[in-house]
Amino acid sequence: YYSANDGGEGIYLITNSNDTENGGSVINLTSGLQAHLITLNNEINVKQFGAKGNNIDNDTEKIQKSIDYAKNNNYSIFIPNGTYLISNIVINRTLKIRGEGANSVIKSINENESDRLVL
Repeated sequence: YYSANDGGEGIYLITNSNDTENGGSVINLTSGLQAHLITLNNEINVKQFGAKGNNIDNDTEKIQKSIDYAKNNNYSIFIPNGTYLISNIVINRTLKIRGEGANSVIKSINENESDRLVL
């Protein structure tokens, strides 16, 4: 969870564990504790992993982390309103991805304006 009201809010359980931080489902806190994402509807919001969807920042790493976490836990992906710039995403098996129609756009950084996916 990167900043208040960024759209990546979630329910987290604060624990005294030593799991590997991944910037989304496990976050190291300054207190030395960790926040673990609680997923109630089996769906991961890419903003919970730091994707911005602002048509400026490269969201490749953040979206890939959310996809990897979703695949490993049998979750689906939700991509909220925004234009997400990516260079290369790997999906090795079936994954349900849901967006908000014409308001959720994944656009290639490496290609022209016509190379985009609307969810």
